[in-house]
Amino acid sequence: MIVFKNVRYYNGPGFSRPGSVWISGSKIDRLSEDPDPKLSAECEEVIDGQGGYLIPGYIDIHAHGGLGCKFGDGNMEGTKTVLRYLASYGTTSCLAGPTVQPAEAIQRCIAVAMECDKLHIGANVLGVHLEGPFLNRERIGSNNIHCLQIPTVENYKRVAGDYAGLIRRVTLAPELDDGFRLTRYLAEHGVCASAGHTVASSDVFRRSVDAGVRMCTHFFNGMNPMHHRDLGVVGGGLLDDRVSAEMICDLVHLHPGAIRLVHKVKGPGRCLVSTDTTRYAAMPDGVYGGDGGLTIKDGACRNAFGVLSGSIVPMHTQVQRLLREVGLGLADVVRMTSVNAAALIGVSQSKGAVRDGWDADLNLLDQNYDLMKTMILGKVFSPQE
Repeated sequence: MIVFKNVRYYNGPGFSRPGSVWISGSKIDRLSEDPDPKLSAECEEVIDGQGGYLIPGYIDIHAHGGLGCKFGDGNMEGTKTVLRYLASYGTTSCLAGPTVQPAEAIQRCIAVAMECDKLHIGANVLGVHLEGPFLNRERIGSNNIHCLQIPTVENYKRVAGDYAGLIRRVTLAPELDDGFRLTRYLAEHGVCASAGHTVASSDVFRRSVDAGVRMCTHFFNGMNPMHHRDLGVVGGGLLDDRVSAEMICDLVHLHPGAIRLVHKVKGPGRCLVSTDTTRYAAMPDGVYGGDGGLTIKDGACRNAFGVLSGSIVPMHTQVQRLLREVGLGLADVVRMTSVNAAALIGVSQSKGAVRDGWDADLNLLDQNYDLMKTMILGKVFSPQE
């Protein structure tokens, strides 16, 4: 048994008064309103929160890599490095994100990611996010244009292969999905369809939402700007309450005011934070030869044409920027980094809350919102292990 004492834990709408949280095995055993409880012989470790905040671990449903490695490499050591990197910044669960590649390479990445998950050496792998290959070449970003495919059910099945049951989210360009057949297929099979790397008009986007799209991938980025005669995906996403807006909150991809606008219009229940971190996250500034030539400078990674290539800012750093520079409250940020993601990918019965019987995936923050400890399935994470 492990006990967090003198913590204000997230209880849904907000935070409790200082109390304690008891962990047994991989689960939250019970919550107590006593900040300094009497301990029994079964207690193995006591963690003093010093009046800080105990929140659900971050769930990053759009991450590709870090520390020089990425899921798309499809090798064990690199994937383990990514999972440890994610956990070291408070991400307790993620969706593995293979990049746009041939089907065989994507399947290898999925197999390796799920094999690494069994080792419990970092963030849990809850499944897979396919960001493509069903993207529009007009908004391709830094993805591999030569591996793009038309979004059809047949092409999706070929890409997924034997791993369709592990795919929880697919980013696609809805204007390329003839009759929205793939979108409907994904919705029918419990996969979150997300509009991204798209030039869809507001009318096409609305009809794709009718068919099952429930999210916009890295909102504002990889889509046409909103115009007063065609709102596009940006305006359509803001207006449609059925859709959640995923944002990269590194303050490079979005101005703080843009984040505040989305938060104000959509509300915290329809906003998500995902990092979209690449292999260059946590790497020093410099010019890197891979992926066509990339430059890391001033907290951003750009390709040879100056286009942003994912993010290099980890989850907890984005959380701190939301709290300190954007001005959001911690309860809203918890919803945006954990609660909403759990609901959208279908794991909200075990993750995304500090609740009796739920998975002990937790972050302890001090009163200045610095990350003190991360627990994954009841075990305090140590980057050295």
